Amino acid sequence: MSSTVLAIVAILLTALAAAWVLLPAKRSATRQCRFPAPIEDVWAVYNDPESQPAWRAEIDRVEMHETIYPRSWTEFPRHGPPIILSELEVSAPHQLVLSTRAGGFNGRYVARFERGESGKTIGTFTETATITGFLPRLISALFVRPERIIETYAREATAEIERRKKAA
Repeated sequence: MSSTVLAIVAILLTALAAAWVLLPAKRSATRQCRFPAPIEDVWAVYNDPESQPAWRAEIDRVEMHETIYPRSWTEFPRHGPPIILSELEVSAPHQLVLSTRAGGFNGRYVARFERGESGKTIGTFTETATITGFLPRLISALFVRPERIIETYAREATAEIERRKKAA
């Protein structure tokens, strides 16, 4: 092999090693959202995974698993691998903690709700993921924004809360 080819291979290997070290293995985001509805109405939407394909734009379908406790299900997004979710802690209507698993990552989703002023609800959401493998880390770093996922979910949940209120 020529010295030029060896130099190129060495540079590529060094770049891959550097990328592996620099790409985060763990990602986390926390967002606080305000809902113009009572805590019970917010809880009813967040604790109803079977209804999500009707109001979450990125969810194609949800399949509930045959477990009683902890309750678990698989979300099938329109883009990306299926996500398996399992309840770790449920304290209605104040806290929902889920484990999450999908191709190349394991994580935890925590939703905390508290009563706000004038019958409104304050939700604090934390999504944490540990990403394994170089390619999943790269894809996550380039394309996955956990804070946007939380914000989009809250925006779509708010619309569903309003829809349910009008239908009642």
